[in-house]
Amino acid sequence: MAFEMIQLERASHEPLHEQLYRQVRDELVFGNFQQQLFRLPSSRELAVDLGISRFTVNVAFSRLHSEGYLQSKIGSGTFVAEPLARNFLSAQTAKAEAHIERPPRLSNRVRGIPDQRVGHQFDFGIAGPPVVTFVPAVRSA
Repeated sequence: MAFEMIQLERASHEPLHEQLYRQVRDELVFGNFQQQLFRLPSSRELAVDLGISRFTVNVAFSRLHSEGYLQSKIGSGTFVAEPLARNFLSAQTAKAEAHIERPPRLSNRVRGIPDQRVGHQFDFGIAGPPVVTFVPAVRSA
């Protein structure tokens, strides 16, 4: 991984730790790693090279570690996770599950609330207007 290629834009609206996370992740996903255990530079070393705080590097590395891209070995450093999960290496999008229409589940206490409106069925707020609000001091339409 070429950390010399990381370009952090200080004027960007995206935080520095997010930029670093994204660029390292992209290198891991799209990079070609021939070595079995690729060692990343230390957070202190990378912070000095990029001109950012060590905390910023640690935040980015922590997120990469929690998502399974990196693994740490105490006393040895931080390495690219071996093996990277296949879902990291593919650009497939998640498939949405089919939506199943179900009636609302209501407690007996809510079902027992009397509806004083004449000619209207009590609306529990999921079917759209008219809506009954359960927030104090807010009047429903």
